[in-house]
Amino acid sequence: MNGTPDQPQRVGTIIGDLAASLYAALGTVAALREAEMKGVGQLVDISQQDAVFTLTENAVVNFTAQQKVAKPLGNDHPFVRPYGRYDCKDGHVFFGAYTDKFWQEACTAFGTPELAKDPEIDTMKKRFDLDVYARRVEPIIRGWFADKTKQELEAIASDRFPLSPIKTIAEVVEDPHMLARDMLVQVGYGDTKVKVFGSAVHLSGATAGAEPKVPLIGEHNEAVFLDWLGLDRGAFESLRQSKVI
Repeated sequence: MNGTPDQPQRVGTIIGDLAASLYAALGTVAALREAEMKGVGQLVDISQQDAVFTLTENAVVNFTAQQKVAKPLGNDHPFVRPYGRYDCKDGHVFFGAYTDKFWQEACTAFGTPELAKDPEIDTMKKRFDLDVYARRVEPIIRGWFADKTKQELEAIASDRFPLSPIKTIAEVVEDPHMLARDMLVQVGYGDTKVKVFGSAVHLSGATAGAEPKVPLIGEHNEAVFLDWLGLDRGAFESLRQSKVI
């Protein structure tokens, strides 16, 4: 489902790994809560394929109900327009003013309120028509965005209708909002410090702890081999001297 109409493409990150990890965490917490209540543990079975399957949104029902096979649409949406990527002065933004309310707000925000009542494009159904969209709606949006930067467009949209700058990772890392949300944390690795992404789960009762650090290679060898695996000290020292560990 990802890619251009003529060929599929991979998504920008490892969705299978990440989605399965999130489901695993959620399933583990659910199993733990049940174990606390009933005193019985259980296996938490997570599959990457299952996890990705649940993220396909409307594609499954579209097929099971109407035999429609989802195909790559680029940046378009199968049900609504406008909804996708648009060029602006310094890059691209996502814009999704597809409902009548969102469209009316956008028309007003960009100084063209009369377009909200234009009989050719005044409803969702009319704007979704591919010919009407290409001939009327898309040129209007391009005119709105052409001389404005991502930041200017974001400020105009505010919370009135969906619009978000499509940022490079450099822009995201330096974003004041992300910094205010503590989404960048400094982690120590030996004498080096590196910034990585923070937790997306923000708990009201959480308190800031010490600066996290990544274990050095072999840092916990003694705990693992002696305490966990029960290896005797002599055998452990032999492995270390021979550089096996």
